[in-house]
Amino acid sequence: MRQEDGVGAAVLKNLGIQSAAVRAAVDGIMQASPRAVIEEIVPTARVKRVIERAFEEARRDNSTVVGTGHLLVALMLEKDGIAAQVLREQTLTIDSVRVELKRLEDAEVREAVSGVGRPPILLRHLDLADEHGKSITIDIVFPPGYSEQQCTEVASRIQSAVQAR
Repeated sequence: MRQEDGVGAAVLKNLGIQSAAVRAAVDGIMQASPRAVIEEIVPTARVKRVIERAFEEARRDNSTVVGTGHLLVALMLEKDGIAAQVLREQTLTIDSVRVELKRLEDAEVREAVSGVGRPPILLRHLDLADEHGKSITIDIVFPPGYSEQQCTEVASRIQSAVQAR
């Protein structure tokens, strides 16, 4: 949820999941069963399973990258985890997540890319044709600060402009 420009965050937002409500629910669960202060972070067996499932989801999608959408599905599949519990309480289902991921994939919404010294960006890929039927491929790189809606609107305007010729 902190990766606000990631595909996973877009799925949650598009399905009406409010990050503040999720954070409050997680905080409530954590306060109800306080644990010792963690001095060293060591991956638990559950964390390892979630990561493995995220890789499986990426392979299932024929993706070469494990994205936040794959991690979201993996968290939902870990039925006993706090994340899955909270998201289910927010009426989220694995099926709705997968449907929305597919819709975003079909709309060519890509995972945000970031690197050292580079802010995250959103990518869109358009396969179009000119007035003579020749293939045109356009990759659009959006700077930080663009919302999913703004990216969709710009991509739609470009597609309409090319098809109108």
